[in-house]
Amino acid sequence: MDAFSFVIGFIVGVLVANVVVELILYKGAPGKVSNRWDLSNERDLRVCATRLGNVNLPENARVIIDEKASVPPEIARRCIVRKRERITMNFAVSEDRAYLFLRGEISSGSPAFIATDDAIISEFSRIFKEMWEEGKTMIYERVPASRMAEYLESFVSVSGVILNPLRVFEDGSFKVVSEGRVIMAKLAPNSKVSPEDVLSLRGTQVELLGKVREDENGYFIEVIDIRRKRGAKIIREE
Repeated sequence: MDAFSFVIGFIVGVLVANVVVELILYKGAPGKVSNRWDLSNERDLRVCATRLGNVNLPENARVIIDEKASVPPEIARRCIVRKRERITMNFAVSEDRAYLFLRGEISSGSPAFIATDDAIISEFSRIFKEMWEEGKTMIYERVPASRMAEYLESFVSVSGVILNPLRVFEDGSFKVVSEGRVIMAKLAPNSKVSPEDVLSLRGTQVELLGKVREDENGYFIEVIDIRRKRGAKIIREE
């Protein structure tokens, strides 16, 4: 990559990050350009992308992506994804380094400026936080109850009817009937739903949003949020 192409690509890539431009171009913060990088083992990884190609991200990485871009199924399953309007940057930041990608997407083999400078890491972290807070609802893959085992440790959406939820006040768990199957659900530690919310939705057709987990009793959904389905009916319990 020639110097002119690098500078142009870099400035376009960080158009909204003036502090980062100053640190790298004018203050000479240390770093290197390379297409040999691996994000899969980064801790506390946060990714901002206009588009995502073939890239391996660690489980539970947070991803903010342009609302018009598609999300690769594997990333939707393993990561926490939000969408936002008008993403113009492609970068990733972890506990100890930052990656600024110099092409129109984050994909394996794409050249990236890699820095370990604390000021750059801090600035990218700040930018990501702002974008994340402005992002839309995370992406969950809709799956039938019969296939939950295939999506272990993945973020999913499962539809069903909440029945007999009083146990939620004891240990945070409740039962859901989905496609004729009874599945277990448990409120996640960071759930947006309270036990009172679950009780109020008793007998209602809902969409459970959460992560598929497994314990000694089998598979269950660790519920982050519950959406009442449009036109949902109250089911009378016998």
